[in-house]
Parts: sequence; C-alpha cells; structure tokens
Amino acid sequence: MPAALALVLGAGTWWLWPADSDLWRKVIAVFLSTALAFQVAVALRATGRAAVQAWLECGAFLLVQGAFLHLPSALGWLLLLTGWCWRFLVRNLWK
Repeated sequence: MPAALALVLGAGTWWLWPADSDLWRKVIAVFLSTALAFQVAVALRATGRAAVQAWLECGAFLLVQGAFLHLPSALGWLLLLTGWCWRFLVRNLWK
C-alpha cells in the first residue's frame, strides 16, 4: 500500500505543481510527496501516541513542500524553517 500511495502522490504532485516552476522544485516536491506517502502509511499502522506523532509529522512534510514552491523568497525560507522546527518539536514531544 505505501508504494501505491507514493506513486499516486508523486504523480499527482508532478501534474498539479505549477507548470512555470523550475524543474528542481518539481523534483523535490515529488520526492517529498513520496516521503509523505510513506509517513501516512506509518501513521495508519501506528496506535496511541505514536499515531498522533506520525500524523503531526505529516504536517511538516506539507510545510516543507510549500517552502520549495516559494523559495528563495522570505516566505519560502520561513516555511522551510517552520517545517523543520515543527518536525523537531513533534519528534521530541513525548521524550
């Protein structure tokens, strides 16, 4: 299931990403969509606190993906920083 979801999200991102965007942005977005698919699969299998943590981590992927749409503007850097900080906070939530 994760591989099929990865293919669907990757292909969907490739076709829905703005056509006037640079190729490197599109490639990174497809990579992040594929990683998001595997993270969703982890979240679906997890239970309890691990499930909450996995679903919260999915939000970080979306923030970072949005960042690559806006880089090198200030909004892009802010989204990138926010996404990585979000992921760091979620990883250390129950430690």
